Amino acid sequence: MYVPRNPGLAPRALFIPPAGKGATLDCSGLLLFSKARMGIRYALTALGIGPGEAVLAPAYLTGSALAPFDWAGVRCALYDVERTTLAPDWGSVARAQARAKARALLLVHYFGFPCDGGVARAFCKAHDLALIEDCAHALPPAPGEMGPGALGDAAIFSLRKLLPLPDGGALRLGPGRAVPACLPPRRDSPVALAPLLARYVAQRLGVCRPSRAARPPLPVADARPVEPATGISRWSRWLLSRLDAKAARRARHENYRILMQRVAGIPGLFPLFPELPDGTCPQALPVLVPAAEQVADSLVTMGVGAYRWPALPPRCARASESARWLAERLLVLPVHQGLHPVHLEYTADCLERALRAR
Repeated sequence: MYVPRNPGLAPRALFIPPAGKGATLDCSGLLLFSKARMGIRYALTALGIGPGEAVLAPAYLTGSALAPFDWAGVRCALYDVERTTLAPDWGSVARAQARAKARALLLVHYFGFPCDGGVARAFCKAHDLALIEDCAHALPPAPGEMGPGALGDAAIFSLRKLLPLPDGGALRLGPGRAVPACLPPRRDSPVALAPLLARYVAQRLGVCRPSRAARPPLPVADARPVEPATGISRWSRWLLSRLDAKAARRARHENYRILMQRVAGIPGLFPLFPELPDGTCPQALPVLVPAAEQVADSLVTMGVGAYRWPALPPRCARASESARWLAERLLVLPVHQGLHPVHLEYTADCLERALRAR
């Protein structure tokens, strides 16, 4: 059996008419980019944050999320997150602010779960900070709905992490902030759809090539080359009008619930988010396990697209013991809309075997 990390694209999606307005993702008020990190750079400009200034950011983060701040010449003052909830350690946040005199707070909604939005908003108000929400693991809420991205002065989303798209990121700015009409689209041929279609076929056939892709690549660079901002590709925009995002939300929610019930009692495993709030669209199911690298490699060889997260940049590893601790233990299990109960049962069985064999 093959349980891919992300959903594939069913060939029938290429031949169906546009879905109804209530089913597709509402992109009104969003600026669509090829990648979410391009939206962070735009958000800094919109918020008037420039070279030499600072932003408070969690040390438990990927290099790709920190790169746009480097491109803008903005310093990241790193703070700790709680090891068992991934919520900000607000004492650490306050200490970082006292040192850095930052202009904004970056709040990350890890794996799509709402994270201390009200507390963050109050902290920002008390310290005259802008609130930037990193919602790369979440889908944008519909207008008027609450959830990740609803409270910030700016919020970024990575659509391709939750929907089968070749590319796609989005930026939402708070009221009163101008959003450019559009960006030149990324140029893609239909070949860009091939990996998504191949993943779908491989899952249907139960075929995969075992690899060590579960292990973060080493070494991880602290800096990344500057990427010019481009708009979302025409293929991704076309698919957004056909993919049922509402059904994807429901499926992810239900798959998370099923897999959580199955793995919650496994010895040696600690789920970070045992409760699933109403309306949450989880990107994945994160758990803490001993020897996560070994367990992840075992799962991949059994055809389960589990992985460790993140590939921690050196500056983050140096700055935070908590970030290092989490990076060594956190394992991510897929719950996407392309999976069915049989895949979730297989994932849990493989996880039990991998932990017993450790």
